[in-house]
Amino acid sequence: MNLDELNVIKKIYRFFKGPLIRFQFKEHLKKYYRPYRNYLLKKHGFEDIFFEFKKKNPMYQKINLTLDHKKYLSEINPDEHSQIVKNLKLSQNPYYFHNLHSYGISGIVFDKTYGSSIKEKYFLQCPNIVLLEIISRVNFNKKSNYYVVDIPSGLGNFLGYLNNYIPKENLIGVDNFSQISQENILRYQRQTFGFDIVSNSELKKDLEHFIWIVGGLPISYIIEEIKEFKPHYVFIEINYYLQETDLLNDLYDIDFFNEVVIILKKKNESSIQEFFKK
Repeated sequence: MNLDELNVIKKIYRFFKGPLIRFQFKEHLKKYYRPYRNYLLKKHGFEDIFFEFKKKNPMYQKINLTLDHKKYLSEINPDEHSQIVKNLKLSQNPYYFHNLHSYGISGIVFDKTYGSSIKEKYFLQCPNIVLLEIISRVNFNKKSNYYVVDIPSGLGNFLGYLNNYIPKENLIGVDNFSQISQENILRYQRQTFGFDIVSNSELKKDLEHFIWIVGGLPISYIIEEIKEFKPHYVFIEINYYLQETDLLNDLYDIDFFNEVVIILKKKNESSIQEFFKK
């Protein structure tokens, strides 16, 4: 087969949406076929790495989900939001928001920890459901003039959930618009929650940076921003931090963690649990 023939085959493959079919087939296996899920966990070495991490760090806590899942399902219906995203015709990463629940291996780890039915009620990545649980426990009335930053915010879908517990004026979504254009983000927000998403360079220092929520992104991508703004607490997905455990050791300690998320606190800061509702 010569090069011209190979290029023709590739064009036909793309025309009939071969990449999408292949991608969705893998997502289907990841969601419904346990041997494939176990294979992925073993391939990524998650369970062995987590075992070693847990052995070295005594701050493990089982984080139960007490959220009213039916309430969120009725207020922010995933099917309706998926349709809004579909109409945006995203070009950079068109399949991402159609597969939030199985993105990376976080969905597999979430299922093993919490079961597979809860995530279907949210238009969120699975770790963000656990982070929302922790946010729901914080008494924000104890604070004033603070920021809670969601970075990277993407479409800003998590902001709609966070707004149940945090006033809009204290919430800020940040993105560098590399995966989703600012125009598409604004179109989504006009039809949903009405937030403005700013670029990294527009972050302001004049208010207290109380919590940063870093979802679906390695710490190394925004290490300079974290060191510059020094938020009191950083909420992250464990899948990424396990690979970069030493990057913030000079500034942060582990507050607590489970199989899905890690809460970091600035050195000499009290636990975020000091702000939990009594």
